[in-house]
Amino acid sequence: ATLGRRASSCSVAGVRAHARGDTMESGGSGSSLSLKVAGQILRSDLGELVETVGVHLLEHGPCTLIQLASGLESTGSTLTATQIRASLLVLFQHNIASVAAPAAP
Repeated sequence: ATLGRRASSCSVAGVRAHARGDTMESGGSGSSLSLKVAGQILRSDLGELVETVGVHLLEHGPCTLIQLASGLESTGSTLTATQIRASLLVLFQHNIASVAAPAAP
């Protein structure tokens, strides 16, 4: 997402796994099992497209919209820019992801 001309970064903050009550923070700190559980929860509750975007953010941490699209493309995803934005909107609406403005220089 972008705010004005400066790029903002998006991240998924603490997706809670229902099964065990574990919390996995974004940026690659979760285990493979935690990623699978988080992905399954996102898919069952919000759909496949949202799962793809959410799991990518969990694996790779905060990134700009351009970095997110590029990262998804490099994994073989065929999501369009519109689908990525719509998925982010769903994550924002459910308070699963957040947007942070860049630090002032």
